[in-house]
Amino acid sequence: MNARMSISNAALAMFLAAAPRAPAQTPVDQIRLPGAGLDLSTRNEVAAAARRAGDWLAARQSPQGSWGVSNTVKITSAALTALCAPRRQRHSDSRARAALWLKDTAARQIADIETHALRLLALSLTLPDSPARSNLFADLAARAESSADINAAAPADRDLWRMATAAAGLRSSAADLNTDAAAALRRTAADWPPFPCAAREIWRSAKLINAAGGGVITRGGDRIDWRAETAALLLGSQRRDPSGGAYWDAPDPDRRVLETAWSILTLSEL
Repeated sequence: MNARMSISNAALAMFLAAAPRAPAQTPVDQIRLPGAGLDLSTRNEVAAAARRAGDWLAARQSPQGSWGVSNTVKITSAALTALCAPRRQRHSDSRARAALWLKDTAARQIADIETHALRLLALSLTLPDSPARSNLFADLAARAESSADINAAAPADRDLWRMATAAAGLRSSAADLNTDAAAALRRTAADWPPFPCAAREIWRSAKLINAAGGGVITRGGDRIDWRAETAALLLGSQRRDPSGGAYWDAPDPDRRVLETAWSILTLSEL
């Protein structure tokens, strides 16, 4: 009996080995919709580009903690904000020195709302919560409102001021420009792509699409692949520095720092 079962089992094994096998099931790759999150390879490239740019910025910081020559408050604020972008955990010493330097500029006379907004935003991202922080922010906001006509500023600067005051836990005195977010999205879609233009304008468009459009814009019923197009532009235009890091170019060193800072912030929106 046992011998007969062994022979049967052996025959069954030989039959199964000889039988044609069904083709292996391979997972089907998901089709990426236009405008959806970037594919893994591009995400890795974007992260690497942001790291290189952060390294480049940190290497150009002065020993005192500032950046720039012509408008050190604005340039330092933009650079610090970029180094605080999401997933940027490097350069903690650079961020701390920049925050202390900016904190010491509270008494400086500043006329343009963009600089006021950037300084407030940068400090809101770096200073720990405390009564002194709240008092400083209230003082900075009061100085801004007394030295600049916020409602007469350019729309982009008013938007930036509202963002900065929200991050600082303050109420904005700027008139609301985004009462019709759908109309703003339609304008952005109609004008897409906005480049060539300054990186700050690309960042503003990306911020609007993410905040008001849930990351999606359409034109003629078709989704625009704005993430992939923006990533391709910024990845393709970044320049490696022989001394280390990488940057986005501009006509002079101060604007080069600004362009690089806004490009990092744009990459963080993708």
